[in-house]
Amino acid sequence: MIPSPRWISADDPRVTAAQAGLSSFAAELFEFGVEAVLLFDGDTHVHGSLDPAWVELQAATAGAEGSLDFPLVLVRGDLRVDGDVVVIEDFFLLVTGDLECRNLIAGMHCWTSITGDARARHLVQLIYNDTQTAIDGTTYAKLLLIEDHATNATPSPDTVVLDAAHDLRSAFARVAHPAALIDGALDINALVEHVRSGGDPLRVDVQAIYAALRELAASPVEAVERLVALDAADFVQYRGAQQGLTPLHWLGAFAGSWPEALDAGELVRRLVEAGADVEFTVRPSGGPTRAPPLHHAALCGALAVARALQQAGAALDRPAADGETIDAQLLASVVRVHHTDDVDLDAAEAIHTRCLDVLEALGYRNIVELRRVVAGHLAAARAGLPDPTDTLRYRPLGWNEHAWWSERLHAWHVQKGDIPLEARFRPEENEWVVEDEGADGYALCRRYYRPSNGTLCCVAQVPDARRPQRFDLIRYHDNGEVSMTATWHEGHWHGEKVDYPCRAPTSEHFVIFRPPPNMAKAVSRYEEGALVACTFYDHDGEVIDKAGRRARPS
Repeated sequence: MIPSPRWISADDPRVTAAQAGLSSFAAELFEFGVEAVLLFDGDTHVHGSLDPAWVELQAATAGAEGSLDFPLVLVRGDLRVDGDVVVIEDFFLLVTGDLECRNLIAGMHCWTSITGDARARHLVQLIYNDTQTAIDGTTYAKLLLIEDHATNATPSPDTVVLDAAHDLRSAFARVAHPAALIDGALDINALVEHVRSGGDPLRVDVQAIYAALRELAASPVEAVERLVALDAADFVQYRGAQQGLTPLHWLGAFAGSWPEALDAGELVRRLVEAGADVEFTVRPSGGPTRAPPLHHAALCGALAVARALQQAGAALDRPAADGETIDAQLLASVVRVHHTDDVDLDAAEAIHTRCLDVLEALGYRNIVELRRVVAGHLAAARAGLPDPTDTLRYRPLGWNEHAWWSERLHAWHVQKGDIPLEARFRPEENEWVVEDEGADGYALCRRYYRPSNGTLCCVAQVPDARRPQRFDLIRYHDNGEVSMTATWHEGHWHGEKVDYPCRAPTSEHFVIFRPPPNMAKAVSRYEEGALVACTFYDHDGEVIDKAGRRARPS
């Protein structure tokens, strides 16, 4: 059943009530601006797919009072969709309840907020870095695919997670279903098509390893024996948004839920005997650093696991793959607490105290100074004072320029790679931005950098500072090659837009179409925001069709 759609204003009490109930992460979405709201007041069941065509039809049903220029579709209740939910162009979506659908595809220039759980039978795909997707409950899907997109999504234990922006594709190929591989390499488009149609993202044998990993919390002894029998003691897995963690890491994470009589150290020894690497650490290209298992156990406050790892040869002062030390990681955690709203400070203090106690028990040599700095941050957070980083004057051991901890740290976001120190992080765009005076007839120049790896992703030139919503832009692939040239005018593409593919790993995407394999560029023409023509060219400049065939003899 679909409640009769109605146009209401953005300042309607039903909209402000829905906004008031959002998490702090989701509340930022309203910074994008909402003028017209298409309301579905009550639980809503869509028998097909919820996409721009469906929204246009419902808007017409509601009458012409509203605007089709990025309206907010507000569902006050649960939303059940038999087909796909596709929120990548033309509208925003806010559901004040649970969402159930076949696939959820969100991102690009549109934001989505689900205040409850999101249950997709197959795929949740979050695309591009211009907006955010807020899912305040738990996300259930076979695969949660995050492509350079800001989200607070918390996956269920059974959900496989791939953060493609962190260039984990080559490692994920080791566990992916064969249908997601082309010439042995992971192909994101093939993975998406396979999972959207109901396929499993993982190989059959890997699914058995996942089942054993899920049992570690409740039945650790049996789970460890299963991992050993499966020859998976050192398996690098990708469940639950924790890419790059091995069973030794998970022992530290789960140890707090085990009975005190359980010998956690014996489980460590059993995995080590079976070949687990106590010094395993990885830094995927452009991606997150995964600390060695000993660091992970210490940060989780798991003393028995940490001590067993130390006895097995793990060194407490060994840095992670990017040189980041254990104290830098702890300080990153407490800084994040200081800059996050609605944090339970008593719980945060207890967690950090347990970590400090473990480090002291293991003989960490700088423990007194580290306790002082952690206490200073927590005290400032309780008093509502500014970040005391500059006044505390603590430099982590083994300091390096790409560490989390930096005197230039803004919020809990890391200035990585080539991001200038003067850049400011804009959460509504999920990018670091530098704004300068323009040149060559432009009034302003904005440079945007990816938070995931610090690479330049966009340069926007504004001709008239009084009209900042009209600008010419050049977008870049992660390796520096141009990915797009276009003009953006009052919320729409205007004139000619040229897209360029890249053979190297990239976080740039073709959302409207899948490019032919031999395409060198795609030239699209827009009139009043509508796509009226799109032509593909190969590397010889010849016109080709969607399959890559030349349209005429060369």
